[in-house]
Amino acid sequence: PYLHHVVDVDTSKMTHTGLQLRTVVHSGDPFHQLNPVTDRMDYYGPCVNTAARLISRSQPGYVCFTEEVHGKVQQYMETLPPHTI
Repeated sequence: PYLHHVVDVDTSKMTHTGLQLRTVVHSGDPFHQLNPVTDRMDYYGPCVNTAARLISRSQPGYVCFTEEVHGKVQQYMETLPPHTI
C-alpha cells in the first residue's frame, strides 16, 4: 500500500490522505501448509508467483487481472441473458 496525498491546487493545503491499494486477481490452486511459527497457512506455488509478479507491475488504486481470469469472466458474461448487466 502507498500513502496517497491529495493537495488543493488553489490553497496548497492537503485535502485527503489515505491508502491506495494494489489489487490483483488470478486463478489457480495454490499449495498450502500450516506455518508452525505463526500458526497460519502459508500459500505458495505457480499461481501465487504469478500474482506476486503482477502486483509488482501494477499501479496503486487499480485492479489488475490475468488473461486467464479475463477469459473466464468473458465466458460467464456470454451465458447471461441480454440486459442483465
